Amino acid sequence: MKTFKLILLAAIIACTTASCSSDDDSNNGDVADFNTLIIGQWRLTSEVINGEPEPLDDCETSSTITFSEDTVTSVYVYTNDENECETETPDVSTYTISGNTVTISYDGGSDSGSIETLNNSTLTFSFTDSFGDETEVFTTTYTRVN
Repeated sequence: MKTFKLILLAAIIACTTASCSSDDDSNNGDVADFNTLIIGQWRLTSEVINGEPEPLDDCETSSTITFSEDTVTSVYVYTNDENECETETPDVSTYTISGNTVTISYDGGSDSGSIETLNNSTLTFSFTDSFGDETEVFTTTYTRVN
């Protein structure tokens, strides 16, 4: 359950932060461009926690986030006790982009993160989260589906 919450949080934060690389198809820092580039469906391809790659199974790599003009829908897929893929109820939230920060607002709160890469094919974002005395840095990468 903690892994699900972390991936969901990562997806939500991915929707809320923006930055760019120097590729030809990456964003140059214009918020209007971030808002345009982020729109679409993205499939989870990797997650790194505190610099260590987190293994994802086939079910988890079916998880998606979909950005529209002002909402983000996160769909988390995981392996259940019967070793089958199971899909959580989609989570729909609103998001805003300010500079290189994306903020996702949902019932009861909001989360923010930074987009490390945002181009026509890749969305990578990072965020920091605390669990009691522990602080973790998550870097999550998505590949554009459409």
